[in-house]
Amino acid sequence: MMQAALDFTQEYPPHQSHSDTSKASAAKTAPKFSGRLVVALKMFASLHHNGATDEEGQGLLDLSGDSYRPIRVTLTKHGLVADSGRRRPTTNGRSAVVWVITLKGADKLMEVSYGQ
Repeated sequence: MMQAALDFTQEYPPHQSHSDTSKASAAKTAPKFSGRLVVALKMFASLHHNGATDEEGQGLLDLSGDSYRPIRVTLTKHGLVADSGRRRPTTNGRSAVVWVITLKGADKLMEVSYGQ
């Protein structure tokens, strides 16, 4: 069974459906969210196999963790970004997952870029 294609314009930020404040926050950020998904996917594409930890991605995109993580989680959920199996230290010395774009992610980026 084929998974439905991700439509960035219809993707809603992750939120707690039982929380009215979480739903309100997601609704407020929804218009920016699809654009940020594309920007983040382009960032991962530009990094190739080097990838980025969440901390690195936040720095490269100039986003807080609260803004960046839902984007990366959504890209991961749809198989566009994946755990590379590698780890790099964060600024505080903890081990962090290095995320990389997948072949599906590269295909999706071409689709979005060329309007297919």
